[in-house]
Amino acid sequence: MAGEDNPYEKDRGVMRMFRKRLENFVESRKLEHENALSSWNSFKKKDTYLCHNDMEKFKSLFHHVTTIPLKIRFMNWLCRKCTMNLDPAASAKQEITNYNKIFVERRLREYESFFDGIDDGLKYPLDVSQRLAVIRDDRHNLVVAGAGSGKTSVLTTRIAYLIRRKDAIQPERILALAYTRVAAKEMEERLKRDFSTDIAISTFHSLGYRIISEELGNRPSLLFDGNQKKRDDLVKQLVSDTLGEPIWKLAFIKYMAYSEIEEPEPASFDDKQLYFKYMANKRYTTLDGIEVKSLAEREIGNFLFVHGIQYEYEMKVDWVENGNAWGNQEVMVKTYHPDFYIPTHDLYIEHWGLNRRMEVPSWFSKSSEEYKAQRNWKLDQFSKNQKKLIETWEYEHQEGILLESLQTRLEMAVPGIEIKPLNPDRLVSMVHDIGEKQRDFNTLVDAFISTAKANFLMVEDIRSRIASGDFTRRQVDFGTIACEVYRRYQQFLKQRDEIDFDDMIIKATKFVLQNPGKYESMYDHVLVDEFQDISYQRMQLIRAFVNPRSSTKLFCVGDDWQSIYQFSGSDVSFFVNFHDQFSNPTVTTMETNYRSTGCIVRMSNDLISRNKFQLQKVANATKMDGIHPLLFILPRHTQQSFTLRREHYFKLLEILLENGVDPSEIMVLSRFNRDLHQLEIFCGAHGMPTESKHGGIRFYSVHKAKGSEAAHVILMDVLSGMHGFPCEKQDSTVLDLAKRMKSPGFIEEERRLFYVGLTRSKQYLYIFTVDELESMFIDEIRPHVIPRYIDRESRWNEELPRLIVTYMKGSRITSSPTCNECKKGYMVERSGKFGTFLGCSNYPDCRATMDPSRNNNKDILMNSTTRECKQNQRSRNGTSTIAPRISCPRCGHPLVPRKGRYGMFLGCKGYPRCKFTFNLSTRPRMKLPCPACKKGKIVGVPRDSRMIARCSRYPRCQFSLPTT
Repeated sequence: MAGEDNPYEKDRGVMRMFRKRLENFVESRKLEHENALSSWNSFKKKDTYLCHNDMEKFKSLFHHVTTIPLKIRFMNWLCRKCTMNLDPAASAKQEITNYNKIFVERRLREYESFFDGIDDGLKYPLDVSQRLAVIRDDRHNLVVAGAGSGKTSVLTTRIAYLIRRKDAIQPERILALAYTRVAAKEMEERLKRDFSTDIAISTFHSLGYRIISEELGNRPSLLFDGNQKKRDDLVKQLVSDTLGEPIWKLAFIKYMAYSEIEEPEPASFDDKQLYFKYMANKRYTTLDGIEVKSLAEREIGNFLFVHGIQYEYEMKVDWVENGNAWGNQEVMVKTYHPDFYIPTHDLYIEHWGLNRRMEVPSWFSKSSEEYKAQRNWKLDQFSKNQKKLIETWEYEHQEGILLESLQTRLEMAVPGIEIKPLNPDRLVSMVHDIGEKQRDFNTLVDAFISTAKANFLMVEDIRSRIASGDFTRRQVDFGTIACEVYRRYQQFLKQRDEIDFDDMIIKATKFVLQNPGKYESMYDHVLVDEFQDISYQRMQLIRAFVNPRSSTKLFCVGDDWQSIYQFSGSDVSFFVNFHDQFSNPTVTTMETNYRSTGCIVRMSNDLISRNKFQLQKVANATKMDGIHPLLFILPRHTQQSFTLRREHYFKLLEILLENGVDPSEIMVLSRFNRDLHQLEIFCGAHGMPTESKHGGIRFYSVHKAKGSEAAHVILMDVLSGMHGFPCEKQDSTVLDLAKRMKSPGFIEEERRLFYVGLTRSKQYLYIFTVDELESMFIDEIRPHVIPRYIDRESRWNEELPRLIVTYMKGSRITSSPTCNECKKGYMVERSGKFGTFLGCSNYPDCRATMDPSRNNNKDILMNSTTRECKQNQRSRNGTSTIAPRISCPRCGHPLVPRKGRYGMFLGCKGYPRCKFTFNLSTRPRMKLPCPACKKGKIVGVPRDSRMIARCSRYPRCQFSLPTT
């Protein structure tokens, strides 16, 4: 009894029990340790790549078995026993961390002859980054393959490697997906030719068709048997039928009049100055074909047109007081052109470009104060002359109340005026260039239907999104019509019990998700080509095969810099944010361009680096720098007709062929097919080989040229405007109603498309633009090109053969020197009384000249208006120098001397777009810095009955600009 109550005996019992438990724990930990080592050793015997998830599991396991619990750390004998055999586990932990690095290095050695091409007698070995892309074998793999980096070689080698490696994969367990049938066929042929491997490469559509056929037990009926042209014709007919009904015709007119165009976001531009220039040069056309200067003015003009109110745009009036001034600069007013004049009611409309804070946009040539002073002067003129005026404001346009406000003010200004739309049929017949507008609209609707299906959005989904209020007026106005056409299109399919290409993927994805046990284990590896062009629906199909439940591995190859198919539903965000779609991916970047010269690679790098939504990388060239691309600047008048520009393209092609260039090594690229086909037909009619299938010249849209290359690439019509490059009429943001993700902006997509065009060239690149209509992309690549200004047809025909021969020999070609006076023109060869000389292409507006013998590409100018200053400079130092110019502080154009009724002034060369002036006869409030010394200010100084613009630091600074 006493023993049972002994507390010491109880304590000893507890200690014995505690010790026994600890000993059991040590034994179990020892067993866990042995099992962990056994598992790791078993994995190593497989001699395969260690996936991220498996690596984390092993790390966690060995961390667990090597961690000593706190409860036994104080018991030295148990702690020693527990840690006695942990050295192998510690070694395994380090081994796991370095495993893949060692594994890849070993595979590089073991398969060296395979990668070198020796095993299969291949001409070109793979480089290091290409070999790494082939060997790395994580669950989710992304290969970022830049232009010309050997993407197809990596894909085909990867397939051959999977079949040949130690842990070989059976061909039927590999699913390889290409974007087009042409790409699939090319991969099949290369696998058979290079590696003697027969394996079927699928497109997403063929895979979907196969799954549907297998699940249904019969082949589905395909719309028009897959004839894409008939399908496009169906959409056109459905659009025509829809717009044939009055309610939809009115909706179409409303869209064209008020919603067809939308300004790009400033964020789309990497450089503010480029945005300012883009907006300052932008022009708009009303439905009746009148060119206006702003989107708001376009809407006003269209409102008047739609309601049958006759108007005149910027008609000169003769009732203003000439010579009156506004502001503090004494700007002389010779003419005044109010925005709109309605003759039937003797009524004027002025649209003020001011926001609610009374500020002008930052890209305006005038400051807010100058603009408001100008407005006050105009209002004073209307008051003095008792003219009726309606004012509208830019903030009303921004807030979406412009037209409502305009109608209210019209009704107040003209009591009894009847404002109602004209008959829709009459309106449509009166619209300028209605045929082209309808073709563009058909293209957009077709893209809308494909995009909606590519995003698994049905008609009901689109209607709900329209009602949500989350989209712009333009998107809703267009989407409302497009949704009705979509409904009729789906009804057509249902009546015929047929599916289209998009349905193949949609239905196949549903079947795969309904039967996961069958499809999730069907393939060991899924390889996807051109992943940057993946759409939501295709992504869902991939996810049905590759997901956390399956062991299937994914290998995707692409280049976000070349994502150019937003109009068919692709979404570059799946590529850029790959890690959000597939966890813990292994990313391999291939940055070596084997196609293009160093000059072209650097130029394209500079261009595409301006995009914001992309992966950061830098392409490197293996070829020598080569010669810079040629930029041909055609005269302004050639913009009027493609026929005028066609002659220049034809002449270049003719000279290339005459100099022995293989026709198959010539590729002509255009943003649009229409003019391209005209050129192809014209060249074929004149005996040029134009059958690309038989080794002739290739005439491709830039979209079609993706994946192709040529030694000589001609990029035609790189212009600004609705049909330019960037193309303003195909702004893909109008399709946002049919997308799950918002578009990042059409400028970035268009820049990627231009990048694709540039990188098709292996050696020689010829770019054509038109003076004063140059694309914004020309500004972005200008430091990398050799500009040649073409002022006359005869000079072009005479100079071009010699130029091309020099260019193809790789000899140095001096660019047409930029005129240092106007900074806009180029120095071209001219003949005069005393022989040849170089004169500015902007003659007679600019009279700068240059001695050709002293050119050496240094822009040494001799200008009659600045000769005195230059001669003084030469006499002082005995050398020729470049005469500085006075630049407009608003737009950057040169300021040139002009004479008004009240004296001399400097006016902007950009007039009438920029109306900045600097009065020399008075003391102006604004100070212009001296372009020579940068310290003094420009002042007007009378000399011998004339006025001279001179530096205020004279005589220390000798700069002067005679004005007569």
